[in-house]
Amino acid sequence: MSATPQAAEIPPQAPRGEAPPGHNVQLYESDDFLEGVVTAYLQEGLQQDAGVLLLVTEERWAGLQRRLPCLRADATDAGRDLPIRVLDAQQVRDRVFVDGVLNERLFRRFIDAALGAVRRRAPGGRVCAYGELVDMLWREGHAKSAVQVERLWNEALSGRAASLLCAYHTHGAHGAHGAMDASAMELICHTHAQVSPAESFLHLETDEERSRAVSLLQHRAGATSELAARKAAEDALRSRQGELAEQARQRDQSIAVLGHELRNPLTAILCALRLARSGKPDAVERAVALAERQVRKMSHLIEDLLDVTRLSHGKIRLQREPIEVARCVEQAVEAIRPLLAARRQRLSLALPAEPTLLLGDPVRVEQILSNLLHNASKYTPDEGEIALRAGVVEGMVELAVQDTGRGMTTEFIARVFEPFAQSEPWDAGSGGGLGLGLSLVRELVELHGGSVRAHSDGLGRGSTFVVRLPLPAEASIPTSRMAG
Repeated sequence: MSATPQAAEIPPQAPRGEAPPGHNVQLYESDDFLEGVVTAYLQEGLQQDAGVLLLVTEERWAGLQRRLPCLRADATDAGRDLPIRVLDAQQVRDRVFVDGVLNERLFRRFIDAALGAVRRRAPGGRVCAYGELVDMLWREGHAKSAVQVERLWNEALSGRAASLLCAYHTHGAHGAHGAMDASAMELICHTHAQVSPAESFLHLETDEERSRAVSLLQHRAGATSELAARKAAEDALRSRQGELAEQARQRDQSIAVLGHELRNPLTAILCALRLARSGKPDAVERAVALAERQVRKMSHLIEDLLDVTRLSHGKIRLQREPIEVARCVEQAVEAIRPLLAARRQRLSLALPAEPTLLLGDPVRVEQILSNLLHNASKYTPDEGEIALRAGVVEGMVELAVQDTGRGMTTEFIARVFEPFAQSEPWDAGSGGGLGLGLSLVRELVELHGGSVRAHSDGLGRGSTFVVRLPLPAEASIPTSRMAG
C-alpha cells in the first residue's frame, strides 16, 4: 500500500482527475499546517520501507528537518542510511525550464533518474515523493506551467510503485478580483487522484457549515470565472485588433521592400544591356557577369517566396537520410564565401573531432545553414566576425551561428522568426531582404522535428541562432559533445 497524506476527505463536489493512484494534492493556508501533513506522509512511507524523494525549497527543507529528526545531517548512522534523496526545487526549475518554457524531455529524464535512484535504495522498492516545484509556479501565477508539470508527473508515476504528494497555497489560487480562480484550480484538481482541503475547512464542525463554505467558494469562483471570461474576451479582441494592424503594417512594408528588391536587379540588368551594346569585349564580359549576379539574386528572392507558399500549404516533402554534419557545413560555407569576402568578414568553424551524422534532407539542411550565415553576414559590419559551431547536445545535433553584428531587442527576438519580420524599416545598408530567411529556417527546422531559438544581449552586442536537429536512429546519443 502506497503512503497517502493524512487529511480529511474532500467533499463530493470536488472534481476528480485521471491521475494514477497515490498522486494527491493538499491545499493549505499556513506553512505549519502543510509541514505537519508532509511529515505524517513521509513517516508513513518510511514505516512501509519506501524510499523518500524530496523536491523542496531551502525553507521547506529546514522546516521538515525540525519535525522529522531522521532527515537532519547530524542524525544517527541509521538515520543517515535511510533511502532519502533531497533536491533543491529552485535548481531543478533552472535546469528544466529553458528561456522560461518547460522542456518536457529534460523534465522526463530528471523524473526517471530521480525515481529510479531512490527506488533502487528502498528496501521495499517503493518511492514516497513530495514535490514543491508546482507550488512555486502556482504562487508566481504560472498555473499552466504547474499543470504541465503535474501531467508529466502522472506519466512518470503510471505503472510505478510510487506515490506523490503536491501542495498548493490557497492565496496562489486567487485571481485579480480576490476570489478563487475556478478554472485554474479545476485543472489542478483534475491532475490528482485525491484533493485534500485546506485547514480552515477542516475546522468546520458540522456538515451544514462545510456545505455552506463550499457553496460560498463555488459562488465566488463562478463570479470570478464570469468576470475573467469577459475580461479574457475583451483582451483577446484587443490583441486580435493589434495583430491585424501589425499584419497590415508588415504587409505594406513588405510590398514596399519587394518593390525595391525587384527594381534594383532589373535596373542593374538594364545597365548591363546598355553596356553590352558598346560591343567592346571587356564591356560585354562585365555586362554578362553583372546580369548573371542580378538574375541569381532575383531567382533566390522568388524561390524564398515560393518556399513560404509551399510550406504554408504543406507541399514541401523532405528526403531524409543520414548526412555528415561537416559536409553540410562545408556546402553552406562555400555558398556564402563570396559575400563574406566582399565584406572582409571572418568566419570561424568549430566542428566535432569525429564524424557526426544528422537525420535530414541534405538540400534543406544546407538551406537552413546558408540562411543563418547570410543573415549573420547581412547584419554584421565589414570586417566583423562570424562563428559557426556544431556538436551533439542532449541527443540532438546542435548548430549555432554567432555574430558580432547589430544585435536585437527582446521585443524583436519574440517575432524574429515571423514572415516579413524587420527589425527596422528597410535600408540599403543592411543589404535589403524581405525578412523571409529566418521564417524559412524555423519552418524547415520544425519540419525536421527540430527546434531553433535566437538570443541577443541587446543592440550592438551581436546575435546567436541555435538549431537542433535529430540524430539518425542508429547513432549513439551522448549527453553532450559540443565542439569549441
